[in-house]
Amino acid sequence: MIAERAGQTFSLLILDEVFGSLDEARRFNVVELLRGLQDRFEQVILITHIEPVREGVDRVIAVRYDADTGSSIVSEAEGGEPVIREQKEFFDEREPRRRDRVEEESVETSAGAGA
Repeated sequence: MIAERAGQTFSLLILDEVFGSLDEARRFNVVELLRGLQDRFEQVILITHIEPVREGVDRVIAVRYDADTGSSIVSEAEGGEPVIREQKEFFDEREPRRRDRVEEESVETSAGAGA
């Protein structure tokens, strides 16, 4: 690993969308390889949209954005039972949601265009 060759040690490995171009057999091989890294890293975080990868990992946290409420829906399997929570605390209630800001900017731009 690059960190080891540089004389550094890391406890966290984050992999973002590494499975997108891999077929099922290669995805399985990568998951098995990552399981072998458990002795080198305290945490390995995979970010993926590939559902079958869920079967090869110890813990799954799913995050989905709900455009209607402006919050993220977080679900996690605990003992086989999914736990679902809304994560509105990520957003400051005083701060307008992005959708609202875009609408305000459009109105201001439209109003200013005729002046």
